[in-house]
Amino acid sequence: MRPPNGPALDFSINTAQDLQGYFSFIEAAFADYLVMMQARGTDRAEGMRRLAGVDLAIKGTRGERAGQTPA
Repeated sequence: MRPPNGPALDFSINTAQDLQGYFSFIEAAFADYLVMMQARGTDRAEGMRRLAGVDLAIKGTRGERAGQTPA
């Protein structure tokens, strides 16, 4: 049995999540997933299991990107 204030509680939770950007994040993540499904992972770094952009970011944190001085 559902409590009498159940719909009001659902509404307040959904409103709070909207304010936090939760649903926008979910929609954006799903859109990214759909794009990756179309690309079939062709943007992977050679010899690696991660995407080229992720590999570039990791190199940046290590100071290994072009134009950076080693840390």
